[in-house]
Amino acid sequence: MGYLHFSWMNRFFSICGHPDDGQKRHLSETTGLGLDQVKFWFQNKRTQVKVCSKTLLCTDEQKSLVE
Repeated sequence: MGYLHFSWMNRFFSICGHPDDGQKRHLSETTGLGLDQVKFWFQNKRTQVKVCSKTLLCTDEQKSLVE
């Protein structure tokens, strides 16, 4: 995943951590990633934020997503 894809997905995640099917499809088309890649990226990001919220191993960006 390139920097632009990563940036786009993180921005969207900060607004909506649980995109619906239409939003996932739009992100897939916008970033050029497969629908499954988008789906799993959000699953992994939610898990990362959940784990981060339970530990002190967060970056400043991750802390802002939890708050």
